[in-house]
Amino acid sequence: MKFFYSFTIGIVVALLIMGGIVFFFLPSAYKIQQQVLINASQKEVFNQVDYMKNWGKWAFEDQKKKDRPEVFLQGPEDGIGAIIEWTDEYNTVRIEIVVSEPYDLIKAKILNVKGGQESELVFEFIPENDQIRLKLAESGDFGLDFSSRLNARLFDFEGNMEQVYLSRLLALKESCEK
Repeated sequence: MKFFYSFTIGIVVALLIMGGIVFFFLPSAYKIQQQVLINASQKEVFNQVDYMKNWGKWAFEDQKKKDRPEVFLQGPEDGIGAIIEWTDEYNTVRIEIVVSEPYDLIKAKILNVKGGQESELVFEFIPENDQIRLKLAESGDFGLDFSSRLNARLFDFEGNMEQVYLSRLLALKESCEK
């Protein structure tokens, strides 16, 4: 009986140590980057991103109309303090513009309400010949949330989000080039 008890304790301790090692090697921080070249003026492209009402034209274009979430706007319609929020089957997402440097840069804070994770979204508007190179980068951290870190690793979070962002940037490109 004493052997069985010691053996069980040994197994539990070994599993905890292995779990700790696995957790230690799971990535916590992430960075997603994407870019697109748009044949429109720098001002026009900037205003499409800065003016939150415009996000409905391009931010959800990769979804079927019936699957698109209902979007709510808060605060000013553009610039610092402008907020867009929506709820889908997985989460409630809130994006707030925290830096708006006309025609050059927009920084926004993303809050995944259910998961409590915050990330930063940066749009850079770079003139290139007669076009604009729009660079988008999201950086965040899963922190100590083991399940989020594990799911991100197992389901290629960064790779999947790069594809989502590319499709949304292409929808923005189409909207600007009409």
